[in-house]
Amino acid sequence: MKTSLFILLFSFLFSYCAIAQKTVYQKAAYDLTPFTGTWVAVKDSMQYEITFQKGILKSYLAFEDTNYESEIVFATLVRWYKNGTLIREVKSNIQESILQGFPSDDDPLCLGSVGYFDKERKCDGDGTFIID
Repeated sequence: MKTSLFILLFSFLFSYCAIAQKTVYQKAAYDLTPFTGTWVAVKDSMQYEITFQKGILKSYLAFEDTNYESEIVFATLVRWYKNGTLIREVKSNIQESILQGFPSDDDPLCLGSVGYFDKERKCDGDGTFIID
């Protein structure tokens, strides 16, 4: 009987703590559909092919004790070609994507912050993605 009562109280406490965490959902300022699809860029002998998809990025900030969900654009497939030959290909899901873009608050055709996180090559950076 004591064990059953303990398990019941522990379950109640666990459920209460799980429900008590705040979730903040940040909807994109604009429709992200124009950014989705496959994009190709060419510079000198290099060609880059990036496939973007819309998704929800989930993150947790321990110091605020809050879960965040943000609408973003992320790369599901990135290919690098040199002189027409495929030299590298990276497929990923939203959490492991090497490119993640957050929409600009001012311009519906601009991803104001595109983060580049390449764990394999141990490099990162950021930039903008603008549709002309």
